Amino acid sequence: MAIKKAINTTMEDIEHKLNLILARLDRLEARISKMAPEEGMTQGMTQVEVAKFLGVSVNYFKQHVRHQIPHKQADRKIIFSRSDVLAWLHGNKEGSAA
Repeated sequence: MAIKKAINTTMEDIEHKLNLILARLDRLEARISKMAPEEGMTQGMTQVEVAKFLGVSVNYFKQHVRHQIPHKQADRKIIFSRSDVLAWLHGNKEGSAA
């Protein structure tokens, strides 16, 4: 009985955390939809800008996200296109809902 309760609590915690993540993605999607195309949809973004846009720390972005989004490197600067960031964000939201 205690094991079943521990498993249920763990599943409830996982479900709660997943719902928090999905809610955060919904808020990001709402922010994106309010952006006008002239706000630089093809403009390059730095790692700091992308991390801020996604609402994560720069350190987390560099360790866990950066390599999942196509980017270019100019000298020592890594540049992301806004359209690639949006495509990645949209694709990950669909993947997490499945």
